[in-house]
Amino acid sequence: DTIFHTVTSGTGPSDTTHGKGFDSGLSGPTALTTQGKTFSHKFMTAGEFPYFCQLHPTMVGKVVVK
Repeated sequence: DTIFHTVTSGTGPSDTTHGKGFDSGLSGPTALTTQGKTFSHKFMTAGEFPYFCQLHPTMVGKVVVK
């Protein structure tokens, strides 16, 4: 896969809190720019945490922490 992606907290670009919880970013050591690359984040509280790809905003998901 030569397509780049991000893992960014929030429901999409219009979410005013997007990226404040976690963000793999578009560049730097956590950027998901090569096949097989991973990103990790330690969740300190239980809850549901939505995320999306900044480059492909319709790619969304949710992390559930119990």
